[in-house]
Amino acid sequence: MNRSLALVVSLVLAVLSMPSARAQACLGPDGLDGPCWQPTTANLPAFPGLDLPGLGVCWKDCVLDDQLDVQVTMDTPLEKSCGQYEAALTVTAAGEPLLRGTLVLDYTRTWLELAPTAQYQVWRFMAKVDLSGEPELGNPCPIPSCLLSLSTAFYYGYVDLAVDCNTAEWAGVLVLFHNSDVWIHGQKSSAKGFGLHPSRNYAIVAPHTQANPFDPTASMSHPDGEILSGRVRNVGHPEAPDLCSTADRISSSLATWLGDVCLSGFGVANPPRGSAVVFRGAGTCTDSAGVPTWWLSLRLLHVIPVGVPWTFLQGTSIGFWTSDASYPGDERAVVSEGLFLFHDSCASAAGEPSLSLDFFYGAATVAGYLAQSLTGEVITQRFLDLASNYSQIGIPFPPLVGHVMPTKHLIYGNLGAS
Repeated sequence: MNRSLALVVSLVLAVLSMPSARAQACLGPDGLDGPCWQPTTANLPAFPGLDLPGLGVCWKDCVLDDQLDVQVTMDTPLEKSCGQYEAALTVTAAGEPLLRGTLVLDYTRTWLELAPTAQYQVWRFMAKVDLSGEPELGNPCPIPSCLLSLSTAFYYGYVDLAVDCNTAEWAGVLVLFHNSDVWIHGQKSSAKGFGLHPSRNYAIVAPHTQANPFDPTASMSHPDGEILSGRVRNVGHPEAPDLCSTADRISSSLATWLGDVCLSGFGVANPPRGSAVVFRGAGTCTDSAGVPTWWLSLRLLHVIPVGVPWTFLQGTSIGFWTSDASYPGDERAVVSEGLFLFHDSCASAAGEPSLSLDFFYGAATVAGYLAQSLTGEVITQRFLDLASNYSQIGIPFPPLVGHVMPTKHLIYGNLGAS
């Protein structure tokens, strides 16, 4: 009798421990690995929108100047091409609209995160948007003062969409950043004015909740080290633009930290919120001459184009979530931007020009919930994801920054210890 009871109990426990049908919300790998540069479709879900309490943040000379509780609403993303989506974004405060625009979301990769009481599958997107708004004199946060004279302000950062594998409930993160003049309103580098807010930066961050508030103080340098597992990928495929290209595994890379400094105002007494990193790497796939895809930050070549301040990969610390009580845990957020020389072996193999000057925007995140690969690779909690917003063959080149432009190249990976 006792043996029968024990058998019943063991069966009940086995049933209770089985994944529910709703756990199928976790899809597994995205299907973008395969032979070099082959057209393919991506295994991606139907992504939802977001409606999250957030924080509008403003800094002056790298010191927190003001902040405001906001509500961040992102409509359901609509796929425009393989892996690239668009979604309307609205930022409100006390029910009044502050900023609005159309987000461009470039999907990079997916992985699992193990929270204390949940398991999530996360899909990461590089985000960029031209936001409009109606600022008032006196520069009230978080509306950029440049909107007094311009129709839009360019923001960049990242969006993570995460589904709980057991409940099929979605969570998300949005981090968007508008930099100070020398980076976004430079006289020779920007298509959108100059001399508008030389020492001020602006950000929109969500979620920001009582259970897991966001702290917008500087929390870390840009992560550096070697990419242990990563990919290079093109947006679309040259022979089939509606399809994705399979990813090119990164074979070697190195991000070398140069130092921390205030990148807005450059005052010696200003706290170091920014960091400079020399970044280079190469893929595995080669063109007909045996040359792989590669990229180099211009600092590595000691090339400084006139009027262009980016001679390295620049990182700006946005802050960190303070608790693991809710998604995304105690994650730390840094936004990244840099100007690289980029050799595209896929384009070369297709007979197209392969060497370009690329401006990349993106993000680096550290910590948060424990990350786990869906493809059996070892990954760390030090993520770096970049998407180009400009890719120019040859010189001279037109203004590089200030508004949303087409995406061509993606670089993403997990960094080991520096």
